[in-house]
Amino acid sequence: MTQAPAIDDQTIALITERVVAALREELAAIAMSLLAENGSQALTVGEVAEQFGVARSTVYAHWREWGGYKLSASAKAPIRFQRTELPVPPAAKPAPDTEPIAPRRRRRQRRELISDQPRFDPQVEELG
Repeated sequence: MTQAPAIDDQTIALITERVVAALREELAAIAMSLLAENGSQALTVGEVAEQFGVARSTVYAHWREWGGYKLSASAKAPIRFQRTELPVPPAAKPAPDTEPIAPRRRRRQRRELISDQPRFDPQVEELG
């Protein structure tokens, strides 16, 4: 009866790396086929905010109106959007063709001393 050779740690690590690489390729192929079926990838809150040119807080305030959905029932679950269900973003305002008007500066009022009236000095009053 022949005994099988012992497998060392290096051989186990090599087998593990090959299995992980094969699984990654398989999962990537599955993800690509799912994306092809759905037509587009879900957008995050940050991506929608960037697309619309608004703050993330605005997207959070309107996520239901804009067709967003949560990834779980949790209150803090991430929100995603389908690109095809988003409303048309508002058109950007055209830049004005004139330069903005500079804000007016307030002139500092000059206080002038009345020459015939002495300044009040509490120490002088106490001595007098």
